[in-house]
Amino acid sequence: IKNKKLIQNMTSSTPSNGPIEGVNRKIKQIKRTAYGYRNWKNFVFRIQIEFKIRLKKRNPVRK
Repeated sequence: IKNKKLIQNMTSSTPSNGPIEGVNRKIKQIKRTAYGYRNWKNFVFRIQIEFKIRLKKRNPVRK
């Protein structure tokens, strides 16, 4: 009964942490399978590939 207000708030609101937990789970799975990566950069690239995160391409610097 003392948590009645909290339960009412929980049932009336729609935000969920489900998508964030899914991202965390996927990163942990990549971490387990990426044991052989030589450096941190390759691990970050793998995460970006998995989530299709596109980096902004830069034009080459020409002198």
